[in-house]
Amino acid sequence: SVCCPWDAFIVVVLVAGGWALDVPLPPVGGVLLPDEPITVTHPMDSTLSFPVDDLLPSSYYEIRISYPAINPTQFKMEWMSQEEGAALRRRLLNTEKIMFSTDEEGRILGREDLTAHVLTVTTKNEGVTVYAFLDNRNVVYNIVLETLFYGVPYAVFRIGAIAAAALGLIYWQLPRIYDMVTSTDRKGHKP
Repeated sequence: SVCCPWDAFIVVVLVAGGWALDVPLPPVGGVLLPDEPITVTHPMDSTLSFPVDDLLPSSYYEIRISYPAINPTQFKMEWMSQEEGAALRRRLLNTEKIMFSTDEEGRILGREDLTAHVLTVTTKNEGVTVYAFLDNRNVVYNIVLETLFYGVPYAVFRIGAIAAAALGLIYWQLPRIYDMVTSTDRKGHKP
């Protein structure tokens, strides 16, 4: 993704805040902005941090990680100030995700202990892989902060509109297609 002045500002604040509080900060993997996926190459058995920015007030969000199944990896996502991890974590096939909502001021509901919206992602080898001979392999994955509408990503509505348009076109053209198919024999001759 393209770096903007706010990205640099957030990284500087995180690093300076970590030095001031004497808290070790994991390396920054990128800034999570709503509906902008990031592809990450992450060293195995390590942690990266992702500042979360531009959250809208009174909105629902989902942070989701997806990765190729040929690289068996266990992901742990948690907010930086939490010790037990995220309460709303869910794992589906090759997807790890956290769902949350914001209040009227854009703060994460139920996470009042957060001074900054920073998500950490830790990877751990979770099985036998074709890369077993490599000690320090990397895992490539996609991470996205997606805006939800009543628990459904906005992208679903675009796909639904395209499917409805395609079905409408087929329905509108079905009589013409039926006439073409039934009006010719196998050799292409009309009866």
